[in-house]
Amino acid sequence: MRRLATHPAGAEKRRRHLQVDAMVTAKHMAAWRAFLDSDLEYLVCFEDDAIFRPESVLRLLGVLSFAEVLSDGGAPVYMDLAGGFPVEEDFALLEAARPAGLVTYGKPVTNTACCYLINRALAAIMAAQVLARPELRRLSIDWAMNAIFMRLGKARTAVACAHAKPPVFGHGSFTGEYSGWREGGT
Repeated sequence: MRRLATHPAGAEKRRRHLQVDAMVTAKHMAAWRAFLDSDLEYLVCFEDDAIFRPESVLRLLGVLSFAEVLSDGGAPVYMDLAGGFPVEEDFALLEAARPAGLVTYGKPVTNTACCYLINRALAAIMAAQVLARPELRRLSIDWAMNAIFMRLGKARTAVACAHAKPPVFGHGSFTGEYSGWREGGT
């Protein structure tokens, strides 16, 4: 088998990306733990490139009302609030319904961790998954969350999932309002 030579600068850049990904993932996981130590019902997790729009507050109030409906009976809930990679075609087979301003999915999926809402039930499940699989800490948060979601799917653990359409908050790295850290920005 032929090996491709890698440029030392390229290897250093990849190493740095992996380190930053792990640090960002650690921050999300620390937020889950702090949330579980509180008496709050929902966590809305923002990354630094989430953009508030004039309508964001009113839309968030609507999302919180819908989260209460989804949480009824203690169901775990995940809601994507900032969009990200275009996934309409990729997620189409999972689509369950389109209530006003949202798309619900039959399985939990995420295309970004820029801004999302989870409830206590899901935070507890995700924290337990990280304890059981510490290697998740080395993944980017998007990949770690989807790995957890896939594992929950295999275990037939139902998770209510909705994505805001259009997003409640802008995803600055996708809209061009911020440069991501990989591009030398935030």
